[in-house]
Amino acid sequence: MDKEYKYTLINQSDMDYKKIMLYLYNTLIRQIILWNLSKEDIYGYKLMSKIDDFFKTSIELGLLRKTRPSKIYPILKELRERGMIESYNGIHENKRVLIYHLTPKGRKNLIIFRQGLSNIMNNENMHDFFKFTFGIEYDIIYEQ
Repeated sequence: MDKEYKYTLINQSDMDYKKIMLYLYNTLIRQIILWNLSKEDIYGYKLMSKIDDFFKTSIELGLLRKTRPSKIYPILKELRERGMIESYNGIHENKRVLIYHLTPKGRKNLIIFRQGLSNIMNNENMHDFFKFTFGIEYDIIYEQ
């Protein structure tokens, strides 16, 4: 028997809603950084722009603020100290910038995250959770 879920609309300015969005942002930000660096080496401000593009809808709705240097640079420093990324000097528009590069350790972390997320998403309980949370069905695809 299919479960029916009742939805209560929540005002998106509700503080609990904003706290949950901020928690999701803080949880995903490191993986989003690594994912962007897996595609190309990037300097800090361009990386901030890519993160803002990723969260564009939430920023436009006022749920999240645009990424600020005071948020991103400590995370980049942490990822560098953990050996996930490296940086080197570069030039952008005649200005010296630090360009960030994904290390093999960072690439391994990203692969582990993807495999872990795939395992979670392929779980039947997660399928039911997504149906409840988002009102959507998705096909369970098992990665070989």
